[in-house]
Amino acid sequence: MNAGKEHPMLFGGPMVLSILNGRKTQTRRLIKPQPRLVGDGVPYGGTELVGLGKCPYKAGDRLWVREKWAVHKYYDGRPKNGCGPVPEGIAVECFTCPDSIRVLPSLTHRSIGEERGKWRPSIHMPRWASRITLEVTEVRCEQLQAITERDAIAEGVEPVLHIYNGGSRREWRDYSGGGMVAEPVFSFRSLWDSINGICTKNSWEANPWVWVIEFKVIAGVA
Repeated sequence: MNAGKEHPMLFGGPMVLSILNGRKTQTRRLIKPQPRLVGDGVPYGGTELVGLGKCPYKAGDRLWVREKWAVHKYYDGRPKNGCGPVPEGIAVECFTCPDSIRVLPSLTHRSIGEERGKWRPSIHMPRWASRITLEVTEVRCEQLQAITERDAIAEGVEPVLHIYNGGSRREWRDYSGGGMVAEPVFSFRSLWDSINGICTKNSWEANPWVWVIEFKVIAGVA
């Protein structure tokens, strides 16, 4: 069976780490433009979702991960985001866990050390520099706040196990500024708002419609 389309997708450092650790198998992306529900929702009225466009992703598509990256400082003077055609044997360092993954024979993902050039934004990572490729396994549409505890964990939120007086308690990272929260859904909410803001039309409180993309890693893991 032929592979589907390829799409670049940006991930921040904590979520790259969650992918590498095998915790993250879902991502939620805003639907643009936003659809809307019409109808009164009573037993004889019902509701209808209108304005839902075609999903850009489908099962079998591949997502190549864009993340914060760097190459040798020799390339810092090159224009825009390019380093020219793929240079044979170039070392690409990724900001998150640079030594954890090795991929293509012509590229060595490793720590460059003192010879590392400037850190480059994830949006400028070209396909050849990407170290992680994902395969979409399922896509669905739902409102953001419909996320379940199981799905919040699949989003890769970070658990922390506290040991005390012979017992233990699991909490979850608060991405809004440190600390912990009691439930994985609260952790995901803080992650979402840390990316989209708490006072915007895309915030958790706004409860926007999102594509829920489930995936598996198919390339990159050593």
